[in-house]
Amino acid sequence: MKKFGIVLSILFVTFAFCACNGGDSSDNADETNADSVEKDVYLYKIRVNDLTVINDTVKRGENITLLFLNAGVDIKTCNALLSQSDSIYNIRRRLKQKPYTKIFSDTTLLYLIYEYSDENYLVYDLTDSVPRAYKGQKEVTY
Repeated sequence: MKKFGIVLSILFVTFAFCACNGGDSSDNADETNADSVEKDVYLYKIRVNDLTVINDTVKRGENITLLFLNAGVDIKTCNALLSQSDSIYNIRRRLKQKPYTKIFSDTTLLYLIYEYSDENYLVYDLTDSVPRAYKGQKEVTY
């Protein structure tokens, strides 16, 4: 009977110890979760937290079609996007050595952004079933 009392005491102490530590670990888990919550990161008004962003500059001799084809975009989609963007900026004739950004999800190109001036950029959006092109403007800070 004495052994049963000792075993019961040990179990009680173990249970009490685990219960006390359990409260502390959940507090730590809440702190860890609060620290691990990422703030949203935006680039060209696009949320890029879980995306791969590649910044580059147009090289001499490169053209927009080549940039699309190297990113895995088919020629039909490329031509559709270019015809949409002609009214915004004629990128076929005036592709200068300016910065551009490719935004990927895994290996799929979602956006190609070309900065054609210090204030303006052209966004090629491939996220929808119908790709589109639109003009964006950088926020000017003084």
